[in-house]
Amino acid sequence: MYAKEMQMKKETIELKFRLNTESPTFYLMKRLKECEKFSQETIKFNQVFSKICSIFSMPKKDVWRLLYSLHDLSLITIIPHHGVVLNYDFINGELRV
Repeated sequence: MYAKEMQMKKETIELKFRLNTESPTFYLMKRLKECEKFSQETIKFNQVFSKICSIFSMPKKDVWRLLYSLHDLSLITIIPHHGVVLNYDFINGELRV
Protein backbone atom coordinates (compact mmCIF):
# COMPACT_ATOMS: atom_id res chain seq x y z
CA MET A 1 0.00 0.00 0.00
CA TYR A 2 2.80 2.41 0.89
CA ALA A 3 4.52 1.81 -2.46
CA LYS A 4 1.30 2.68 -4.34
CA GLU A 5 0.91 5.92 -2.40
CA MET A 6 4.53 6.86 -3.07
CA GLN A 7 4.05 6.12 -6.76
CA MET A 8 0.93 8.36 -6.87
CA LYS A 9 2.80 11.16 -5.07
CA LYS A 10 5.69 10.81 -7.50
CA GLU A 11 3.29 10.99 -10.45
CA THR A 12 1.57 14.03 -8.94
CA ILE A 13 4.87 15.85 -8.54
CA GLU A 14 5.83 14.90 -12.08
CA LEU A 15 2.46 16.15 -13.35
CA LYS A 16 2.93 19.54 -11.67
CA PHE A 17 6.12 20.26 -13.59
CA ARG A 18 5.62 18.36 -16.82
CA LEU A 19 3.39 15.56 -17.91
CA ASN A 20 5.24 12.48 -19.13
CA THR A 21 3.25 11.04 -22.04
CA GLU A 22 4.20 7.50 -20.98
CA SER A 23 3.00 7.88 -17.37
CA PRO A 24 -0.09 6.07 -16.11
CA THR A 25 -1.58 9.45 -15.14
CA PHE A 26 -1.42 10.65 -18.74
CA TYR A 27 -3.06 7.41 -19.88
CA LEU A 28 -5.75 7.83 -17.20
CA MET A 29 -6.46 11.37 -18.39
CA LYS A 30 -6.83 10.15 -21.97
CA ARG A 31 -9.31 7.48 -20.85
CA LEU A 32 -11.32 10.07 -18.92
CA LYS A 33 -11.41 12.21 -22.05
CA GLU A 34 -12.89 9.23 -23.93
CA CYS A 35 -15.67 9.03 -21.33
CA GLU A 36 -16.48 12.69 -21.93
CA LYS A 37 -17.41 11.95 -25.55
CA PHE A 38 -20.45 9.97 -24.40
CA SER A 39 -21.74 12.48 -21.86
CA GLN A 40 -22.86 16.08 -22.01
CA GLU A 41 -20.33 17.83 -19.80
CA THR A 42 -20.31 15.94 -16.51
CA ILE A 43 -18.95 12.40 -16.59
CA LYS A 44 -21.01 10.30 -14.18
CA PHE A 45 -19.10 8.48 -11.45
CA ASN A 46 -20.37 5.08 -12.63
CA GLN A 47 -18.80 5.73 -16.06
CA VAL A 48 -15.54 6.84 -14.48
CA PHE A 49 -15.32 3.81 -12.22
CA SER A 50 -16.34 1.28 -14.87
CA LYS A 51 -13.76 2.65 -17.32
CA ILE A 52 -10.84 3.25 -14.95
CA CYS A 53 -11.32 0.26 -12.62
CA SER A 54 -11.53 -2.16 -15.54
CA ILE A 55 -8.57 -0.74 -17.48
CA PHE A 56 -6.19 -0.29 -14.55
CA SER A 57 -7.54 -3.18 -12.39
CA MET A 58 -7.84 -0.78 -9.46
CA PRO A 59 -10.33 -0.68 -6.60
CA LYS A 60 -12.59 2.35 -6.27
CA LYS A 61 -10.61 3.60 -3.28
CA ASP A 62 -7.49 4.06 -5.42
CA VAL A 63 -9.46 5.67 -8.23
CA TRP A 64 -10.85 8.18 -5.71
CA ARG A 65 -7.27 9.03 -4.69
CA LEU A 66 -6.30 9.64 -8.30
CA LEU A 67 -9.39 11.77 -8.88
CA TYR A 68 -8.64 13.90 -5.84
CA SER A 69 -5.01 14.35 -6.91
CA LEU A 70 -6.21 15.53 -10.35
CA HIS A 71 -8.69 17.80 -8.57
CA ASP A 72 -5.90 19.27 -6.41
CA LEU A 73 -4.02 20.12 -9.61
CA SER A 74 -7.19 21.78 -11.05
CA LEU A 75 -7.28 19.33 -13.95
CA ILE A 76 -10.78 18.13 -13.03
CA THR A 77 -13.68 19.42 -10.99
CA ILE A 78 -15.45 16.91 -8.76
CA ILE A 79 -19.18 17.52 -8.53
CA PRO A 80 -20.48 15.77 -5.39
CA HIS A 81 -23.04 13.01 -6.05
CA HIS A 82 -22.84 13.53 -9.83
CA GLY A 83 -19.44 13.10 -11.44
CA VAL A 84 -16.43 14.97 -12.75
CA VAL A 85 -15.87 17.76 -15.25
CA LEU A 86 -12.59 17.80 -17.16
CA ASN A 87 -10.69 21.09 -17.21
CA TYR A 88 -8.23 20.00 -19.89
CA ASP A 89 -8.20 18.99 -23.52
CA PHE A 90 -5.89 17.14 -25.88
CA ILE A 91 -4.97 19.00 -29.05
CA ASN A 92 -2.76 17.12 -31.52
CA GLY A 93 -1.85 14.67 -28.75
CA GLU A 94 -0.69 17.42 -26.38
CA LEU A 95 -2.35 18.33 -23.11
CA ARG A 96 -3.96 21.78 -22.96
CA VAL A 97 -5.21 23.09 -19.64
